[in-house]
Amino acid sequence: MSGDASRPKEPEEGPPPLLGSWPAVYAALLIYLAAIVALLAWFTKALS
Repeated sequence: MSGDASRPKEPEEGPPPLLGSWPAVYAALLIYLAAIVALLAWFTKALS
């Protein structure tokens, strides 16, 4: 008996729904987080 027959088929990973590739998604996320940090630093400096 083959072990492959009892294992569920793993779904194929395709490109992400946005930006077309995972490295682009990660880069956009890093830019977004850096913008939030910069904005919060600017608010802290402006309001203190």
